[in-house]
Amino acid sequence: MKQGHDTLAMRLALILKKLISGERFTIEDLSREFGVSKRTIQRDLNERFNFLEIVRDEEECYCLDKHSLGLYGLKDIRSFAYFSGIENLYPKLDEPLLGEILSSKQDSNAHILPPPPIF
Repeated sequence: MKQGHDTLAMRLALILKKLISGERFTIEDLSREFGVSKRTIQRDLNERFNFLEIVRDEEECYCLDKHSLGLYGLKDIRSFAYFSGIENLYPKLDEPLLGEILSSKQDSNAHILPPPPIF
């Protein structure tokens, strides 16, 4: 059963990383990536991440609302871990790991910013 807990914790941490990084994805994308049902991913987004402002666009892609990008920090991630029940399942949810998750947002955003206009 510990393996299942580790898998759940890792899936939720990776989905959270995608959201904080500003990535867009479909339910099907995540279902394939993590080898779980679409219903499981829907439950993750609707129940476990209900404190986030997740939106679905016209292409059926999910992402963090653009007004929420950059608003979440270590305290928010710790709160998520506590309220979602993975705090004890993922003991490495500490400063270095959380810092890595948050710093990856900056790297990802650097790749998705449009180029400056050329005059």
